[in-house]
Amino acid sequence: MVENTHGIVLNRIKYSDNSIIVPIFTQKFGRQSYLIYGNSTKKNGTKLNLFQPLYVLDLQAYQRENRDLQKLKEYAISFPVHNLYSDSSKNGIALFISEFLYRSIRENEPDTLMFEFLIRAVKFLEHTKTPVYNFHIGLLLKMTVFFGIEPEQNYSESAQLFDLQNARFTITPPNHPHYCSQDVGIKLNEFMHTPLEETHHIKLSKNQRSILINSLLDFYNIHIERPGKLKSLEILQSVFA
Repeated sequence: MVENTHGIVLNRIKYSDNSIIVPIFTQKFGRQSYLIYGNSTKKNGTKLNLFQPLYVLDLQAYQRENRDLQKLKEYAISFPVHNLYSDSSKNGIALFISEFLYRSIRENEPDTLMFEFLIRAVKFLEHTKTPVYNFHIGLLLKMTVFFGIEPEQNYSESAQLFDLQNARFTITPPNHPHYCSQDVGIKLNEFMHTPLEETHHIKLSKNQRSILINSLLDFYNIHIERPGKLKSLEILQSVFA
């Protein structure tokens, strides 16, 4: 059966000399992998270029249950995202976010709220003229709600340490090493109360930014055992060095 849906490209993996596998987070079916055939012609080469991380596509898919690889009948870009790849800062963030999503989203079930959130995030990242050096931190924190691991917002003047393992602020250090110091906890609380589109207003040192993103990745790895170690993090940190 041919189904129409929208999808966010998470990755592209070479399958053979003339085909790729493209994991896509779709609006109707959750995460799906599609086998895409191409050849050396100019037309097909151009169409295969649509399968770039965080590109949003309109899809017509031959959707079949209980299949690891699905096939596409037609595909076209939903809206252009030129700035994600022409701007080095946005490109670094796009690659980081796409790898995070690729390694974190596992369910082949639709999550409309997560999908709509990500569409808004991609559009904002594409069009914003404001600095984006805090965007990835805000996005990972906001996405905890969709994974069911949202931290408790119990910050206070006395409870400023953030316990990654128990997902809450605490007054004294916990009896394990997985927690954020007071200065990082203060910034984390700021992110909790700042809309994603306004995270550029939060002032961070290079060291605080590095600790925050690593702490959030640790948080995910503790609670859902993914995404693991991201290769794109080193690239992203060099962009904002």
